[in-house]
Amino acid sequence: MSADALHPQRKHADYLHDREAFYVLTVKGNQPGLHKQCADLPWKRVRAGNKMVETANGRDIERTIKCVSISAGINFPHAAQTAQIIRKSQPVGTRKWHTGRVYIVTSLTPAQGNLPR
Repeated sequence: MSADALHPQRKHADYLHDREAFYVLTVKGNQPGLHKQCADLPWKRVRAGNKMVETANGRDIERTIKCVSISAGINFPHAAQTAQIIRKSQPVGTRKWHTGRVYIVTSLTPAQGNLPR
């Protein structure tokens, strides 16, 4: 199950785990403790796993994704990985970039996250 930033609640994660389901949850400012834990991971030492560049809606957009396995360090039920997504965008033809950073926490292990569809 994937969900927006309203859903990274401990009871929700336990509920899904008890039903043998996995979660992929966005972490934003409404969960300040979890957000800080994600932000404090050593992201500068993590190589980008994927980088996408596109032009859409009159903007040049660049997304960089980094993922780390977590056995400790994130105090969230059943969390196996966390990801950092950096999104840079600029209106086409300009030079001013806007940068945003989002964190994801998931119960999927790296092997499970790469299963064929």
